[in-house]
Amino acid sequence: MKLREQRAVSRLALSTFVVAGVAVGPAPGQLTDDDIAALQAQGEREGWTFVVDHNDATQYPLSGLAGLVVPDGWEKDGEWDEMNTRDDLPASFDWRDYGGCTSVRNQGGCGSCWAFGAMAAVESKLLIEGGWNLDLSEQWLVSCTDAGSCSGGWHSSALKYLTKNSAYDDPCGDSGAVLETDFRYVAQDKACECPYDHPYHIDSWAYVGWSGGVPSVSQMKQAIYDHGPVAVAVAVDSSFQAYNGGVFNNCGATSINHCVALVGWDDTMGSNGVWILRNSWGRFWGSSGYMYIEYGCDRVGYAAAYTRFTPSDPSGLDHACNEVSIAPGSVVDDPTLGAAQSFDLEAVVWMGDDWTSTDATVSVDGEIYQHPEFDSSVPQLPLWGMFPSLVFDSFFSARNFAEPGFAVGPDVTNNTMSAIWFDIPDTGDGTYTIGRFTATSGTTLTVTGTSTSRNAAGELQPFNFSMPLDIPTQCLGDINNDGLRDQSDLGILLAAYEIDGSGDIDGDGDTDQNDLGILLSQYEVPCR
Repeated sequence: MKLREQRAVSRLALSTFVVAGVAVGPAPGQLTDDDIAALQAQGEREGWTFVVDHNDATQYPLSGLAGLVVPDGWEKDGEWDEMNTRDDLPASFDWRDYGGCTSVRNQGGCGSCWAFGAMAAVESKLLIEGGWNLDLSEQWLVSCTDAGSCSGGWHSSALKYLTKNSAYDDPCGDSGAVLETDFRYVAQDKACECPYDHPYHIDSWAYVGWSGGVPSVSQMKQAIYDHGPVAVAVAVDSSFQAYNGGVFNNCGATSINHCVALVGWDDTMGSNGVWILRNSWGRFWGSSGYMYIEYGCDRVGYAAAYTRFTPSDPSGLDHACNEVSIAPGSVVDDPTLGAAQSFDLEAVVWMGDDWTSTDATVSVDGEIYQHPEFDSSVPQLPLWGMFPSLVFDSFFSARNFAEPGFAVGPDVTNNTMSAIWFDIPDTGDGTYTIGRFTATSGTTLTVTGTSTSRNAAGELQPFNFSMPLDIPTQCLGDINNDGLRDQSDLGILLAAYEIDGSGDIDGDGDTDQNDLGILLSQYEVPCR
């Protein structure tokens, strides 16, 4: 599918701020109105095919954004892939059309482009191959590795720390990607506070081409097509910084100083084709965070690097979330719930693992309750005595459930369910419940986590899925839907008692003693 050039959108000038009634001039290095006007005049004279104006990036000095530092002898420090190029690639290709790109990030005024370029390639690879739409922590790369800092770094050095079984690790001896929620980006050289969980790794990475410099167009296309978005270096100047849309063709910059990702190409745009470039300067830079740049312009593609990742064989282990019925009063400590949905988190085994453990986090944009319930169908094992430090809820699983009750809003992500469970010959393949929870409000329920499997050499097997919620608006016993369970509802029920179903609460089609019992147990209890 051919891409269409997006219309450039003018933005308000960011060069003057008013604080407490006092006009404050532009920050040092920030592009001023005069700078933008000069660039626009230059573009008119030289026939630029793109728009320049203020955007999210022009409020920072370019030196604080373009932080790629080329190490001496970098060409000797990595694998090179000449690429088996083909002639049948499409004239245009864009990984965004195939759901292969995560959301555009914003590095702010920290020279961490090297971390964002590397992570863009990694996130896309995990999304394409594993189906995981992740937000991984660039701050961990900035704060906890020697790949770089806010003063600059190198993208392939970052990839070394993200590779499985890497010799490169953080101060706590760990490598692999960290989730953004575990170490949030602050755009400064914050101290490392490891240890962190590292649930995601790439298998390896490689430079594109022969031995350095900018690969050929055909090599770059093949790398993007075969491996997903690639991290690349580019030489940028103030016209690149102020880019607001169109085809970038001011190709005078020569000093490599910035890292981005290339996600596709279009041979029909520009004078001879363009790369589709993803930046890390926010979605209000360029064309929603992207740029169309002429092939060969500003040395784009220098030190291009792609990533490799194949999801590990989960040894027959997968996870699912299935809705289960909820009876009145079945939620411990809270019999008032009527408008709710209950789910079982299940582990599915079909290849007879000898043992597996699962750690899962269930979150919802509302309220959630975790049940102290479990699957007790697995026979008791003689192994329990070997683990005196664990408290087992049943013959089947050991969990550290959050305390009973509700967690609201963002804090709900702290409700973590952990399970240690065993699959033995007496159990065989099958589906086993490792947790149950009830959502009482919200629109989307998300389950993330990792599992280990002996058959996969104990490697972490990440999983991540979401499902929509459809929680009834009526609360149990509120027959007239006025938000109360009161005398009016009791009157409706008594009038229909053993006559018709107009007072039916439990859904069996009759108005009877069960319905009366439910209403009386919740009488004058406010609906949630």
